[in-house]
Amino acid sequence: MCPKRSGYRVLTICNDGEYFLRHRLYLVTYLSSMGVDVTVIAGGIPISADRIQGWKYIHVRVERFALDLFGDVALMLRT
Repeated sequence: MCPKRSGYRVLTICNDGEYFLRHRLYLVTYLSSMGVDVTVIAGGIPISADRIQGWKYIHVRVERFALDLFGDVALMLRT
């Protein structure tokens, strides 16, 4: 059974997918179960498809010590 959509949208950005799975997955799972449209953008090792349940995932290459204004704007527009 699909939960009723709440009308809210949440974008979570994390520079490391493994950190996200350990420390933020519970929050995204809860929000998704409440009908919130959740998108996760994470870098690092890609998150496996079996961990993605009820939310959208975008894997990106994250440069922690660089500034890429055009790339950052393109990423924001894509989501």
